[in-house]
Amino acid sequence: MLALLPVLQFALLFLWLHGIDASRQSRGVRTVLVQAALGSGLTIALITEVMGGLGYLSRLPMVAAWAVVNLVLLVALAIAHTRLPRLISRMNLMPRLKVTKGILIAGISVYCLGTLVTALVSAPNSFDAMTYHLPRVMHWIQSGSLAHYPTPILRQLHQSPWSEYALLNLQLLHGSDALANCVQWAAYCGCLVTVSLIAVELGAKPRGQLLAALVAATVPMAVLQASGTQTDCIASFWSSVLVLSLLQYRRRPDRTAAMSIAASAALAALTKPTTGLFVMPFILSYAWSLIRNLDRRRIAQTALIIAMVIGVNAPHWSRNAALFHSPLGPGSEGANGTYKYTNDLFAPSVLVSNILRNTAIHLNTVPAVDNAVERIVFSAHELLGLDTSDERTTWTWTAFSMSGLSLNEGSAGNPLHLCMALVAAVAVAATPRPPKSQIGRYWGQCLASYLLFCLILRWQPWHSRLHLPLFVLVAPVTAIGLGKLPERTLCPIVCLIVLCSLPYLLFNPTRALTRLPSSLLSRYPVLDGIAPDRTLLENPRWKLYFYDQLVHDSYRESVDYVIDSGETSVGLYLAMNDYEYPYWALFAEAGHRSVQLHHLAVDNISASLYPQDQRIAPRLALVRHPESSDQFAWRGFTYRPVFVAEHSAVYERAP
Repeated sequence: MLALLPVLQFALLFLWLHGIDASRQSRGVRTVLVQAALGSGLTIALITEVMGGLGYLSRLPMVAAWAVVNLVLLVALAIAHTRLPRLISRMNLMPRLKVTKGILIAGISVYCLGTLVTALVSAPNSFDAMTYHLPRVMHWIQSGSLAHYPTPILRQLHQSPWSEYALLNLQLLHGSDALANCVQWAAYCGCLVTVSLIAVELGAKPRGQLLAALVAATVPMAVLQASGTQTDCIASFWSSVLVLSLLQYRRRPDRTAAMSIAASAALAALTKPTTGLFVMPFILSYAWSLIRNLDRRRIAQTALIIAMVIGVNAPHWSRNAALFHSPLGPGSEGANGTYKYTNDLFAPSVLVSNILRNTAIHLNTVPAVDNAVERIVFSAHELLGLDTSDERTTWTWTAFSMSGLSLNEGSAGNPLHLCMALVAAVAVAATPRPPKSQIGRYWGQCLASYLLFCLILRWQPWHSRLHLPLFVLVAPVTAIGLGKLPERTLCPIVCLIVLCSLPYLLFNPTRALTRLPSSLLSRYPVLDGIAPDRTLLENPRWKLYFYDQLVHDSYRESVDYVIDSGETSVGLYLAMNDYEYPYWALFAEAGHRSVQLHHLAVDNISASLYPQDQRIAPRLALVRHPESSDQFAWRGFTYRPVFVAEHSAVYERAP
């Protein structure tokens, strides 16, 4: 029940803001919902940083902090004399619906409810969550602070932390990771609200607004991630709120819109660095408008925006700067510049290369299409004089190829939504002015975002998930283009959109709700490669942490050995891409939450964070790759195996 404290805070903040909004110039329920989400996001960041700075990252201080915030909001509501029945009566929650609108609402509801069920039933199990999202949360709780610590997985330190702040609060309030997937789900639902409001700014009628929400709700990557613990739905939400706020500011440049810009920009930066690439063209448009209409009020509002972005992000940036000498982190994850995020070569040919390869990711479908796209990409690179896997523009140890249809949250493309966006852009281009100029400008800014992304970042095989904010931002344009169709034509298209994304909802291989029918697999063998091996209900929850079923028994056996030994301080000897969180989860599942885990023998820049006056040398260490070495040394001690499973082992400190 304590996990409901942030939900209560959001509800109270919404009621208070709605009361203020109703007493002045009404902006609508959806806009107030977005403003309440911004307030909640800032509250999470503030509480986490304050408690972390004081060394109070534990359950009781967190409960007290949230209780104080809710008490303040209750007092504010009482002072404002806000009446809940009167607010609800203004919301007009159930307007009269035509058939198409009914189908749109039904489709949106199916995806929201389906992803919620999946999020609640499944354990967190995405690759990034197992390697750094959730492990950093556990290290923060263990140390009681947000301070950096020695780790072979540098992403645990330098990556923007807002999503982990939210996970940390839920972990402490609820006492487990049972609600960890709900953070992404809430952001997914928030995206549907913001794209409908962006559609309003672009001139869409109610049907077009609902259609924008449905288009965003059915983006395959959004459906897959909405039930997990990645960060791209969250990044998409804050990015879309920022774009919405900029559009609202253009129409009504008041203090409320400026505050929304400031809060959303701060939270977007605190969530994922790539959000800056997607919103940069919109920010530059705002800057140009500011220059053209310069006055003291706009200068003050811009100063507020800059101050909030810096103020909210300064604690994390300062921790990064102290260790990496850069507020954004090391720029690469490996030694000698390997696993670098940005391109080493900047040229028109590189831009074209990355446009082709990033677009191709979303065209992975059937073999005939894959082969045709692959030939086009390879032929184009021959003309460009570049290799399709040029190490200067490609993520380390990866190579470009068409990998076929995928239902996995790390690699699935959005082929239908890409095609719809392109067709809708043509349809919008054929519309008369003035709507054409406004929508055309917005579409051009979305396109510029994509070009900037391709220019700056190295190509990665899993870039499709990083593209999610762009697909969310493009959804209103797609909806406006489709909305020009007559009712009898649009209705079957809406049904097709809903049906085409159902496989991503039902057959996500990491969190499948059901299996593909055996009759379908026998008839279409090509589906066998994407069919889920198991469903959520076919395994106990602890096995759901492991997408790779080959390693779960080894992890469990290693943890059981440590528990039987009675040790409460245990070392970790891992590589930069190893699953760390399952060790934490298995100790907690066995009722041994007091066991502390510390990384040993770290050989990167974070090794400087080891206390110089303390010899950390636990008796036992968990080792992920026992086959790589029969021993390792740490501060004068040698560790050798005492228990070895196939994919995990326990090493003991030699006397």
